[in-house]
Amino acid sequence: MGDHDSFFLWDGEKLFFNRWYEEGDGADYTYWEETIVRDLHGKEIETIQGDVMLMPNGEVWYLK
Repeated sequence: MGDHDSFFLWDGEKLFFNRWYEEGDGADYTYWEETIVRDLHGKEIETIQGDVMLMPNGEVWYLK
């Protein structure tokens, strides 16, 4: 995991990590997120632009 990574979901054979980025300052400030999906051995298997949220009813929402 990097400095801007955080683990948030274990779903069967997949581990989901959130990664955030920041660039610039003031009016030029930009922030974005992506979700890194890894297998149980830590190998990256997918990158999803945006955020993934686990809802209270168990649904997984992909937010871009």
